[in-house]
Amino acid sequence: MTSNEILINKITNSQVKNNLPNFRTGDTVKIHLKIKEGAKERIQIFEGFILKRSKKQGTDATFTVRKESYGIGVEKTFFLNSPSIVKIEIVKKGKVRQSRIFYMRNRKGKSARIKIREDKKTIPKIEKIEKIEKNDSKKIIESKDKTTPVIKKEDFTSSENKKTENKTTKENLN
Repeated sequence: MTSNEILINKITNSQVKNNLPNFRTGDTVKIHLKIKEGAKERIQIFEGFILKRSKKQGTDATFTVRKESYGIGVEKTFFLNSPSIVKIEIVKKGKVRQSRIFYMRNRKGKSARIKIREDKKTIPKIEKIEKIEKNDSKKIIESKDKTTPVIKKEDFTSSENKKTENKTTKENLN
């Protein structure tokens, strides 16, 4: 690398924001923008879904947000590391299959909805039957798929309660 390239890398690294949330195409976001009107500054919120996000890194990275305003589609393209962006909030995560969802421009009403993406949480596998202390009345037994524990209803009653139930039923029979 030449000295010019090193200098350019230092400048671009100093301008890159580190506190950005992890958002993808299809997510609904609120962009808090700093707007100057004469001598005054104010923050304006632009809420919409991510239409596309560039694959570039560093100061060149961009994303496009689309919203419907009074029946008219409005799109804005922002630089990811722009100083005019104060904050990016993720309102909801959308489930889409494409990285650029330009087909949403032609949709209106119910067909313009995006499904909500639920992140998959990994459930630890139960490999052995867990033994719980004698005082505890719950017993967890290994299930067939080894992912979800099964709790039997008869395990909720303690052995002392069973003895008293047996005595009362014997007395009722006599």
